[in-house]
Amino acid sequence: MATTISTDKLSQDVRAQGDRVADEAQSLASRAADQARDAASFVADKAKAGVEAVGAGMGSIGHAVQDHTPQALGDMGHAVADKLESGKHYLEEKGMSGIGDDLTELIRANPVPSLLIGIGLGFCLARLLRS
Repeated sequence: MATTISTDKLSQDVRAQGDRVADEAQSLASRAADQARDAASFVADKAKAGVEAVGAGMGSIGHAVQDHTPQALGDMGHAVADKLESGKHYLEEKGMSGIGDDLTELIRANPVPSLLIGIGLGFCLARLLRS
């Protein structure tokens, strides 16, 4: 009988330890998920701020080009300023998700050139990181 009682107690102890380990693992996973969510939110906020800053910079460059273009290059300066201004509006309206959607559509419409560009960029990145 003593062996049965000690085996039952040992079995209960093992189950209790297993439950504690499972609870701790679940707690760690929950904390890791919270931290990953916080990090993703931080990155998204920084990316949004970066896009807004780029848009504002494009607008100010467009105005500077338009204001400081020599008379002989007047039409070309206005064309550049207009393109910068339209780029600024695009960034303001679409944001990061719109850019991602447009890029996805562009890749779907042109798969072979997109693949070749990807291979070329990968090659250049590998060369850069190797040196």
